Amino acid sequence: MPPEHPLLAAAVTALTKTSGEVPVKVRIGASLPLTEIVHRILGIDTVMFSFAISDENFHAPNEFFRLSSVSDGLAAWVQILRELAETDRDSFAPYCQS
Repeated sequence: MPPEHPLLAAAVTALTKTSGEVPVKVRIGASLPLTEIVHRILGIDTVMFSFAISDENFHAPNEFFRLSSVSDGLAAWVQILRELAETDRDSFAPYCQS
């Protein structure tokens, strides 16, 4: 995803507003090729907006999930939807396949 993509900007703003810290953007594909499939078939970019923390040992035998991540995640999802509602839809045009 291009770094100036409006969806990515909305995610950064939402996380900054809800956490009080600017998030670090990382590329994580893991074993789920969903974003590539969505882009290839539908021609749209996606952002994985997840709230698992790296020390929670995702998919390991001792995996766990902090309950605080549920409320943090819900607050951030509400905020990203607010950010997207205020985003000019024409700003997405350069990133859509015709």
